[in-house]
Amino acid sequence: MKLGLLGLFLTIFSIESQGAPAQSAMAGATDPHPYQSQTIFRLRPQAGSVSGLIEVLLPKSIPQYTYFLPGDPSAHQETNIQAVYDKRNPLTETDAAGTNYLFTKGGYLSTVDAQGLLLYKGRVSYQPEILGGVYFIDANQHQVIAIDSYGYYVETGISISNPKVVGGNYLIDRDGVLTTIKSIGVEPASDLGIATRKTGWTFNDVISAGGNFFARSDGSVVTINSVNGFFDDSNQGLSKPYRSGGNFFIGEDCILYTVTFDGKIKANPDFMINSDPVMLGYSFMKQSDGKLISIDSDGVPHRSMMRVSTTGIRSRPIQSFEEELDQKAIFLPSILN
Repeated sequence: MKLGLLGLFLTIFSIESQGAPAQSAMAGATDPHPYQSQTIFRLRPQAGSVSGLIEVLLPKSIPQYTYFLPGDPSAHQETNIQAVYDKRNPLTETDAAGTNYLFTKGGYLSTVDAQGLLLYKGRVSYQPEILGGVYFIDANQHQVIAIDSYGYYVETGISISNPKVVGGNYLIDRDGVLTTIKSIGVEPASDLGIATRKTGWTFNDVISAGGNFFARSDGSVVTINSVNGFFDDSNQGLSKPYRSGGNFFIGEDCILYTVTFDGKIKANPDFMINSDPVMLGYSFMKQSDGKLISIDSDGVPHRSMMRVSTTGIRSRPIQSFEEELDQKAIFLPSILN
C-alpha cells in the first residue's frame, strides 16, 4: 500500500468535532480496525507556543511510505514503519489521559480513533476519577466509560468504585473479578456490550499489570483480545515481566516481549533491553541513549518512526523526539494500593 499526501490529509489530518451517541455508530458490525494499542500523547509547549503538540501514534504499521525531503526532488521510501502525526491544537493544559483520549483543563475531552483522527468532544459532564487505557471511571456514579475504536465514548452500565488493577482494555476489582473492554460495542449476532464482567473467575494474585495483559503469581501471563474481550490464561513458561508497558514487557531475561491486539505474545530476541528504559509509554519506550522503540498492534517493535507534520507536507523518519514529553499525557497500567 502506497500512502500519498492527499490520502494522508483526507484520512489522517481531519480534526472533527462530534457529539457522543449513546453507543458506537458501528454497533452490530465487525470493527474494521480493532486495535487498542494506539497512543495519544503530548509534547510540552515550546518557547513562544501556547499549547503542546498532540501526537498520535498509529497502531498499524504502514507497509510502504513515500516521502520527500526539502531540497531533494527524489522520492524516498520506508517500509513497515509506524507513523506518528503532529496535531497542532489550541487546547488547554493536560489534565489526564488514557491511550485514546485526553482531558484538558476545564473538563474538555478529545479522543482519537484507530485510524488516527483526532476528535474534539468539547466540555463533558464526566469527571475522571480512575484512568484506564481505553476507559475511565467517572467520579459521580463510578461508572466505567469506554472509548471505542471510532473515538466515541460509551457508557458501559458497569460501576466499579474501587478497582485493584487498572489496565489498558481491562480492570480487576477488589474481589478479583475481571472486566474486559472490546474495541467496539456489539459483535455480529450478539447482544454483548463493549464491556463484560468475567464472573466465575478470580484474579486476585496479579503481580504485574500491562495494557492488554497481566502476570500472575503462578508465572502465567493472561492476555486480553481486543476484538472479542476474551482472555487467554494459557501462557506459561515465559520469563517473568521485569518492566511492563502497555502492549509489551521486558522479561527478566532482558528480551522484549510484545502482545498483539488479539492477545498473542511474541518474543523478540533481536531486541535485548540490557538497561532500564528512562521512560515507558503505552506503545513505546525511551532508552537511556534517548532513542525510542515503538510497538505496533501486531506486536512488531520498531527502532524508528515516520513523523508527519500537522499539514502533511513534511515527513521524516525519527528515532527520538527533540521535545520533552508531557508526563500528564502518558498513561501506564498499574496495581493500586
